[in-house]
Amino acid sequence: MDNSNHSVNAPSDELLSVLAKVRDARASREESARSAKDLATELSKLERLTAELRTAIEGLPSMDMARVVELNNRLEKGEFTIDSSKLADKMLNFDRKDDTAGED
Repeated sequence: MDNSNHSVNAPSDELLSVLAKVRDARASREESARSAKDLATELSKLERLTAELRTAIEGLPSMDMARVVELNNRLEKGEFTIDSSKLADKMLNFDRKDDTAGED
């Protein structure tokens, strides 16, 4: 039997190595494509959540930081007094306003 004929039919180690590299490159490319798709999906979610957060922040009432600082200073100095009657009236009015808003 002639060995040269056998070597033509059997793939060489070099050919097998090249085929393995091609197969690995293909798998790597497919994995990269899946990773890119996953990344795009996550970025889309992040964009949606950011928009929701921005809307929620814009819906918050504005704060007068100067007033907050003033009240904090008065609290620290013990100069802040609470008129319990006035506070109770405000709480009741707030609650009533909240009840009428639900009736619309």
